Amino acid sequence: MNTNSDLNYQDIRSVAQAMDVDSWIGLITDALESQAPVRMDGVNMPTGPSAEFQTSFVGESGQAAMRSASIVYKYVLHVCHEQGIQDIGRLLDLGCSWGRLTRLFLRDVADGGLFGVDPLPHAVHACRVHIPHATFIKTEYYPPLPFRDQFFDVVLANSVFSHLLELPAYAWMNEIARVLRPGGLLIATTHPIWLLNMVENLRSGKQPMTSGWHQGLSKSWMNIEETRRQYEAGGFLPAEAGEYMEVYGDVIFSPDYIKKVVLRGFLWKSVFLMIIISLSADLAGQNPFLESAPQESSKNQESVGKNFGTH
Repeated sequence: MNTNSDLNYQDIRSVAQAMDVDSWIGLITDALESQAPVRMDGVNMPTGPSAEFQTSFVGESGQAAMRSASIVYKYVLHVCHEQGIQDIGRLLDLGCSWGRLTRLFLRDVADGGLFGVDPLPHAVHACRVHIPHATFIKTEYYPPLPFRDQFFDVVLANSVFSHLLELPAYAWMNEIARVLRPGGLLIATTHPIWLLNMVENLRSGKQPMTSGWHQGLSKSWMNIEETRRQYEAGGFLPAEAGEYMEVYGDVIFSPDYIKKVVLRGFLWKSVFLMIIISLSADLAGQNPFLESAPQESSKNQESVGKNFGTH
């Protein structure tokens, strides 16, 4: 029986904010893995879909899935703190899947301010069932989003731009800029260049092919050295194989590409943009960079870069 009808957003948030971050992550993980309702101080925690359902989206489930999600979650909190966003009024989890990350932000986002969108109806349904006090909306593979201009403080796009082809990626960047408030944050992940090492290992047999994704990767970027050269030159490098739709695949692109092509369209919009050059599970070992558009004037056409260390 699903007991999430007993959930109250403010009750959950009160419980969560009385805990440190790691304890909260542990509680959410326990609730996800438990076959019975998990309660803390009389409050039911969000439940989760089956392990098979979770794995079909992110390749792992339960504790393993939440371990990688928690790295991104902590990073978002860190960046918000660094940028002076102490209270997140509204946050959008773009491409929310089954709500792996969304559920963690019950602790940090104001009541009524937590949103998730996904083009897959069964993903949205799972989120509505298991996390009923956030708002989940089915969207299309192309913009627009059903939100007014400057609606969000933070947009999180975990494992989204690592799979979008060039035209839809650019369209989504501009749509995100539309719905972010001035001074808001976009935090997004992309594939790292060392994904090519995996490709080489799959081809050589050093790493077994355990999925259709692996098979597609093994047939992509056939000239590894040329791909690395194009990456260094600021290229946008989609995979050549895989079971992809017209907007979706695997993509590697460099910080230079982001700076020269993508950010050019953001400078007049007065939003902060954070791009994490990493797979989410390895975020702690990377040096992301922050690009910020000018907030007071659009006359300055130079982005400001800042590096953050590991955390």
